[in-house]
Amino acid sequence: MHLATFSPDGTFDSGIPRLSYLVELGITTIQLMPVNVDFDSSWGYSTAHLFAIKSELGGYGGLRRFIEAAHGVGLEVYMDVVYNHASARTLLYDRQDQCEADGNNDLNVSSLPPATYCPANIFKEKVPCMFGDYFYNNKDQTTPWGPRFNYSSDQVVSYLMSNVKYWVEELGIDGLRFDATICTRKSRGSNSECWQPDAIPNEDGASFLREST
Repeated sequence: MHLATFSPDGTFDSGIPRLSYLVELGITTIQLMPVNVDFDSSWGYSTAHLFAIKSELGGYGGLRRFIEAAHGVGLEVYMDVVYNHASARTLLYDRQDQCEADGNNDLNVSSLPPATYCPANIFKEKVPCMFGDYFYNNKDQTTPWGPRFNYSSDQVVSYLMSNVKYWVEELGIDGLRFDATICTRKSRGSNSECWQPDAIPNEDGASFLREST
């Protein structure tokens, strides 16, 4: 469900009265598309802040009310989550500082596209200076959408796991749908992306997926 389309004014609260309509149709489960802050038109699939819920939808409180109302009429609520990469606009993404720390002053950050979907060739050509400690810093670990989380780091995995628990334990989400898991458990091959036949297995990413489920 794209919440902003489902609800009359694009908010969690205005969607609550329509839940009974879903029940009448025989629907038992809602799967929400991502509601995280993403700063672009990715429909939430290039998340900038894993714990921040879009204020225009109603924020944290609005989502809590929506979930409680859905449970009240017998609907389960699942959430789409994205852990295979992060938006280039996340505060975790230490682009300029990392470049300067590596002694690479050639990167003109202002020349990079402001949108989350930076062209893949930018990520591939500017490594290892672009990503920072939360992300892998080699070209085989990039994605077409942004830097890949460093699943080999205990601290990063702990951060991602705390987000899993946030949805389930704090907000009461009934289940999670992980987006593009192939790009979590596999890395780029020499001339292709994570979904191609020559993609390289990423055991740390696969281990994270097993732990999170």
